[in-house]
Amino acid sequence: MLSKWNPWDYARNHSHFMPESARLCAYYCFDPFVEKVLYARFLASKAEGAPHAVLGSEITPEWVEENILGSDLFGEPASYRVLHAEGLPAKTRKFLLENTIIPEKGHLILSFSSDDKFLTEFSKKQEGHFFKIPSVPFWFNDKLLDFFADGMGMRLPWDVKQYLLGCVEAEGGEFVGALKQIALAMPVSDITLEKVRDVIGVKRLDQFALAETFCKKDFTSFYQFFLKENHFESLGFDSLRMFFSFMQGHLLKISDPRYIDSKPKPSQYDRSIQAYSKTWQLEELRKFVGIFAQYEMEAKMKSDFLIDRMRRDYLSHL
Repeated sequence: MLSKWNPWDYARNHSHFMPESARLCAYYCFDPFVEKVLYARFLASKAEGAPHAVLGSEITPEWVEENILGSDLFGEPASYRVLHAEGLPAKTRKFLLENTIIPEKGHLILSFSSDDKFLTEFSKKQEGHFFKIPSVPFWFNDKLLDFFADGMGMRLPWDVKQYLLGCVEAEGGEFVGALKQIALAMPVSDITLEKVRDVIGVKRLDQFALAETFCKKDFTSFYQFFLKENHFESLGFDSLRMFFSFMQGHLLKISDPRYIDSKPKPSQYDRSIQAYSKTWQLEELRKFVGIFAQYEMEAKMKSDFLIDRMRRDYLSHL
């Protein structure tokens, strides 16, 4: 049976990554840093060391028969972890679905780095431990930060956590990088906001908060965020490009929110789209989609004219 989890719920319910009785495991995790935190639990519980790593594209039916299904009574127990299992060749997938896969010795762990439908098919055919950890909605960013902090043995004061959520991109690598910087700069027993501010600068674009400011037509505050002293440079062109791309999609959703009608349970984000669709005219939305497309192009080109263009547009709204 294939189960679905948030990272923190999975960690709370699986102290050793997978049940002791399971010899076969297959899973998809959206973020390699989340996967690393969880998989470390498996390594910590196995005195024999880490399983041998093999790429999915290298696995053949013959390899499975020899290394997983073989019955050499005098051989040493061996475990294998198949990385990028979405790369399994077609003939290997067919073999895995048509045969009962019970490792004679050790474990077989298939790690998918993309959400492959083969994982669902495989879980229906075999006995083992199968799960998915899909991407985390933005309203759970605080829980994701707590997950990484717990994994590193750190307890973050409330004000420090709020600061990090506001200045660091909500991605596994960014959270882990920030926490490592903090751990190197101060004792984990004495983490304070003042010390953290000295170590971690503002890096993050809170795209949902900025989108809300823009959609409320508070253009002055919106542009001031980008144009205030030294902030534009600290954000970087790549972050700006991604945000301007996001804004185009955001405004297009507002222009036609009918996609929400098919959702049995609209999210908080969906409800905000519906609300703003009633306060914007279609021509206004088309105009700003074009403006953000121009911003995105200049950010992609790393053009110094971008800040001048935004300053001009800011002045036009005063």
